[in-house]
Amino acid sequence: MQAMSIINAVQCVTKKWAKQRKAEERAASAEVRRWQAMVGSDRESLKEIVFRHIEDAYEAVSDDGNLPAHARQIMYDVRRRIQDKTDEQLKSRAIKALQADWYAQFADAYAEWFKAQCASGRGYISETDQWMLRLDDDPAHDEPASIKIEFQRQCLFWRDGRDASKPLRIALRELHPEFCRMIQSWRQRMTPTELSDVLTHAEGSLVVDSAMAELERAGITAISTHDGVAVRASRAEEAREILLRVSEWHLGFRPRVSLKGMTETLTAAF
Repeated sequence: MQAMSIINAVQCVTKKWAKQRKAEERAASAEVRRWQAMVGSDRESLKEIVFRHIEDAYEAVSDDGNLPAHARQIMYDVRRRIQDKTDEQLKSRAIKALQADWYAQFADAYAEWFKAQCASGRGYISETDQWMLRLDDDPAHDEPASIKIEFQRQCLFWRDGRDASKPLRIALRELHPEFCRMIQSWRQRMTPTELSDVLTHAEGSLVVDSAMAELERAGITAISTHDGVAVRASRAEEAREILLRVSEWHLGFRPRVSLKGMTETLTAAF
């Protein structure tokens, strides 16, 4: 009886540790979170920070209850208040990554992925040194490999949950764990198609609903190109600045906006 009591006591004490170690065997990322899983975290959650500021935000927006306050107005006021409470170093690192050449950060992981495609017979390098992918048995259907498309497949719209099929997502998790967690929370609530619809609508709203209106107000004739606008070359820099200003209003920072196109017409695109 005494022996069983000792066994039960040991099992009870080590149960949490055993569960954590099994999780680490299934996913290497769990090892990084070992300390937090075992002893917890003293970090204040986003929900707790919001609840702490929402009453003050309502009073500010409503002029101490004298005016109607819409949810969006309260949300913007709360966001302004809690930005100082977030990890500024992490936020700065994420913004700098977005403003830089984003896909270049994953070039090594992409090269490893393409090497695996070549080994399987799906990928090959053309006579002009272009990376190509075979879609079927008809060479006419072959298409150029694209790090942008492959990144979206692996990091946003994946259907295969195995890490071995998503080396770009592994790189994202290592370089920008905050983005990876955010995307994972989206995918827990949405299918790939639903997430695509949400992101496409957000991008279209920024360009069509906001940027185009600002360009028209500035007297700049423009044509929307989904993720950018086509304008006369003589006003391209002005259009780029308007896109940056609108983006900063929507996103809270100025993203990377490039100019590309032909002699008479340039496209300012994200």
